[in-house]
Amino acid sequence: MELVVKVANSCNLNCTYCYMYNLGNDDYKTRPVVMTNTVFQKLVERIREFIDDNPEEKVKLVFHGGEPLLLGARRLGEMVTSLRAEFGRKISLAVQTNGTICNDEIIKVFSAGDVAFGVSLDGDKRTHDTTRVDKHGKGSWEKIEKNLEHFARHRDVNGLRFHSVIVVANPSIDIYEMFSLCDRYNLSGLSILMPDTTIDYRHDHYTFSDAELSDWLIDAMSHWMENYRKIRIPLFNAIFSKLFGGGSQSESIGCSRVPAVIIESSGEITPHDVLRISAPAPEKKLFVTENPLSDIWTNDVYKIANSGEENLSDECTRCPVKSICGGGFLAHRFSDDNGFDNPSVWCSVLQSLIGYATGRVISLGSSGAVAECSQS
Repeated sequence: MELVVKVANSCNLNCTYCYMYNLGNDDYKTRPVVMTNTVFQKLVERIREFIDDNPEEKVKLVFHGGEPLLLGARRLGEMVTSLRAEFGRKISLAVQTNGTICNDEIIKVFSAGDVAFGVSLDGDKRTHDTTRVDKHGKGSWEKIEKNLEHFARHRDVNGLRFHSVIVVANPSIDIYEMFSLCDRYNLSGLSILMPDTTIDYRHDHYTFSDAELSDWLIDAMSHWMENYRKIRIPLFNAIFSKLFGGGSQSESIGCSRVPAVIIESSGEITPHDVLRISAPAPEKKLFVTENPLSDIWTNDVYKIANSGEENLSDECTRCPVKSICGGGFLAHRFSDDNGFDNPSVWCSVLQSLIGYATGRVISLGSSGAVAECSQS
């Protein structure tokens, strides 16, 4: 089970594509700004209960938000210390940050607690400063670039587990600059996410065409195959893995389970929070103060998100790349008329990308280069 814990419900950025604040869902307005100690300690109890009842299940906890580092070093340190005291290394810990906050105290917390450290950004300065802006519309690249250097230095000196960044796919991003950033900070992971939207609102949220996004992803995959195969890109690795008969660790490919369970700052337990741009709120809400974590398994949306091919649309079941694509990410299949009974809003994009990867496999065979692309 992957627990994404919203320790802070506020953010110091106002990213144009943010599924939490800017894609039509206002749930955040009803939740506490930060998670209280009472709620967090109850969560720790629920994790212990879950581990005792499900000893074979691996547990990962991700500090998330909003912007989790707004909580500050002291409070984050108390949370990390509490988790390590209770579970040792039985659970893995990570934090996902927008990279705008950096100080030695926070870095010490994550270094000492063996917490993996991921940063979200948008590939190059020009694009980043258009999409990842502060509350006044000012870009955040200059501040983040300075902090990336700080994170990398602490990784090399103090063992901070800073190895990866997340980028939302966007044709305006300079592919070469995106990969050179990985070189500059010696990163081993680059998560390229498909843009979040639904079928009804795709053109309200993004002005680029499907063809432009397809071309960008294909160019990125080509450059990666030729020069950066040792960098893990879950979307690309998953496509090649599926082509070779393997599994997928990307939510966007291969009917993958979507095991993420969100713990809101209020203690509410929900399925993957991106799904709230599509799915209606459940009639019965779950809270760590009242419910075991495993109760999320009874949530209708959670069950659909983890049902594999069972809930694919008729069009998807007839598609020749169904076994590779798997219908794409669940939220991207939603429409007001048909619910999730649709192909992905990015169907043509995924088909083009998979077609390109298939052509590379055919032309190169099972060479070491292609086999390396499937490793995740």
